[in-house]
Amino acid sequence: MAMLKICGVKDPGDLAWLDGSVDYIGFVYTARGGSARSIDPLKADSMASTLSKSKPVLVASGLSPEELADLASRLRYIKVVQIHDPRDPGRAGRLARLLWELGLSPAPVALWRGSWLVNPCSLEEATRAEGARVEYILVDRVKGYSPLPPSTVMEAGCVSRLGVAGGMTPGRVCSLPLTPFLIDASSWPERLPGAKDPGKVLELRRSVERCLP
Repeated sequence: MAMLKICGVKDPGDLAWLDGSVDYIGFVYTARGGSARSIDPLKADSMASTLSKSKPVLVASGLSPEELADLASRLRYIKVVQIHDPRDPGRAGRLARLLWELGLSPAPVALWRGSWLVNPCSLEEATRAEGARVEYILVDRVKGYSPLPPSTVMEAGCVSRLGVAGGMTPGRVCSLPLTPFLIDASSWPERLPGAKDPGKVLELRRSVERCLP
């Protein structure tokens, strides 16, 4: 069965009921600002210390390699870092190796905007060439664009540990043409940006169990 990741968690009160209800919990850090779900990464790391069942993920964007290395070296409880480098698979592969050498599990992202900004198959090849073992490779849409169509998801079927994001709802989960390693949802299961709705998370969990066995 596909794993479930709930991303953009910001409310500490959500952690108790999310822990164990989902497989991954994502904390967003947008270094250059612009996201209502962004949280200080060290605060996120402290929040992650309370988790015992779900695996915490830091979703980091806008960082230089030096900034990413410095931040990664200060994390104590978060051991998976999702990295956004939308146009260069070689650079993304090198960032993945950097994290791997620091003892963290990288999760590169391939973005889609009507076409791929970086092809997920190329991203898979680049991380393997660098000798980095990824937690997953996530395919996602550029913010403001339509959800990923099924045919686009099929193009990413080459990825061995594929994560699918980009407007995941229970209906879209059940329309996927393949069973990925992971489903990633952020905005749909919310009551407010960064605050998750237990009923919606449960509905999404049940859709994953029913449609992606």
